[in-house]
Amino acid sequence: MATRRRKRDNQCWYARTPSARYGGDHVEVDRTRQVLFVVRGGQVASIVAVSTGATGNTPLGLWHVYRKVQGFDWVLYYPNYFLRGFAVHGYPDVPPYPASHGCVRIPMWVAQTVYGEIAYGSAVYIYA
Repeated sequence: MATRRRKRDNQCWYARTPSARYGGDHVEVDRTRQVLFVVRGGQVASIVAVSTGATGNTPLGLWHVYRKVQGFDWVLYYPNYFLRGFAVHGYPDVPPYPASHGCVRIPMWVAQTVYGEIAYGSAVYIYA
């Protein structure tokens, strides 16, 4: 919930950092809001805009990263695979709505950073 503060006859709105749904270190993907949270110690450390599956096929549930590739793996940039061919990866086109074939697209400029924050075996929670 945003908080409101009045300052010199102007109204300023400040947003708070969203709360993580789960404790510990992990990644959360909210398909409804099209965002990814990197969570450290139960606190949201990073928020990244995403684009998930256009047909709603990004799988809901708890998954674990089983494969990582530095650089490109076909057209996927710095992918973190969590189920079969599904991955969190950089991509040039990340609209603010579901548009992928099922992966979790993140902007290219932040892909290396997110890749570095996700270790092998990391939990990936995906919810709607």
